[in-house]
Amino acid sequence: MNKNIKNSLLKGISLFALLLTIQCTLLFSQDKDKIYNELKGKLAGLKSISFEFAAIDGTGLQGKIIATKDKYKMLLPGRIIVSNSKTVWNYSLEQQKVLISTIGDVHSSSIHNIFFQIIENYEPASLKVSSKSTGAKYYELELKSKQNADDYIILHLNYQNKKIEQVNYSMNGQTAEIYVKNLTFNPKVKESEFIFKAPKGTQVIDLR
Repeated sequence: MNKNIKNSLLKGISLFALLLTIQCTLLFSQDKDKIYNELKGKLAGLKSISFEFAAIDGTGLQGKIIATKDKYKMLLPGRIIVSNSKTVWNYSLEQQKVLISTIGDVHSSSIHNIFFQIIENYEPASLKVSSKSTGAKYYELELKSKQNADDYIILHLNYQNKKIEQVNYSMNGQTAEIYVKNLTFNPKVKESEFIFKAPKGTQVIDLR
């Protein structure tokens, strides 16, 4: 093959590859904004949330959360944690003991807080398509904090319906990877959900 023709062909291939890369980057950038805006639409005006979760770190931590922006009820195996935005009740079913403290004494990076912070505090950074071990595809949407460069949220979204299936995050130096299912936005929640009444015979330790 003539050397000049070969060089021209190689340059053509390189240019095509570059254009293809640029096109893919632009498409993913558009998809990133589109998917983020869809998510933003679901979270706009969010008043309450409920979902089941399971930690991926091997601790076996799993449970269910019902929450509003400043109140929550967390149901864990053998434990119930309730907060009404001022007081936290941490009840152990096995020990029949409840620890009561003020919200200021409890350091929390609970996953439910993330959903109430996304719109105000985070912006889309990247989007890619990944595959599970089963071969099923999913979207991986990365959100970066507007305030802290080290904080991020990575959402794994179902490839078909865009529902959130996993949340990985780093907030204030704390990281977690959590499976999420049965996620419901704005479920009807009674205020009584966020008040804990100790069963008869419960040992009460009040630290307020």
